Amino acid sequence: TTATSSIAKQGIDDFIVRQGPEAFRELVARATAPEPKPISLARYRGELIERRIQSIDEPGVYLDTSPTGSGKSFADTVAAKTACKSLTVLTTHDNCEEVEVEYLGHGLRASAYPPLCEETCAKFGEAERVMAYGLSPAKTLCPDCEHSASCEYQTGMKYTESMPHRIATHARAKYGLRELADGSFYVTLHEDSRETLRPTA
Repeated sequence: TTATSSIAKQGIDDFIVRQGPEAFRELVARATAPEPKPISLARYRGELIERRIQSIDEPGVYLDTSPTGSGKSFADTVAAKTACKSLTVLTTHDNCEEVEVEYLGHGLRASAYPPLCEETCAKFGEAERVMAYGLSPAKTLCPDCEHSASCEYQTGMKYTESMPHRIATHARAKYGLRELADGSFYVTLHEDSRETLRPTA
């Protein structure tokens, strides 16, 4: 048997041999390209809004890596209003409540899904066990629950589902993003959303 090792040297001639002369010309062009001219914050934010509105008519997955404070949340508000029906997915219930207030302040009929906790669910202990198995309490416990008629959680769920603009946590989206997004023309997921996009059984 023969042992092989990777070559550490990467001179210009090595690059051209491996990648070809066209790739080298592109590399040089990128390295010598002039720095982009700065633009005003107003223009930058306008472009954020424009790209979001364009995405409504061009379904797909778009990644926005703009820094904090650049105007992503406001751009989402404008896009949601344009789309008429939307879903916004955020990390925590506190984040959801903040966006709900913001949306309502801009005239959108919006609501955040209620938290599932001891204050909102009479069978919260059982609900926690169900979630530990990766199941949705709303689909497994709630349909046969004897407390459903007076349940604060169910009341909040029904109210939110009647709204054109719904706001949910990553935890909720993890158990059924497709169903949450059904009927929405604009869906935005904030922060690290990998768990909400994984296949679910």
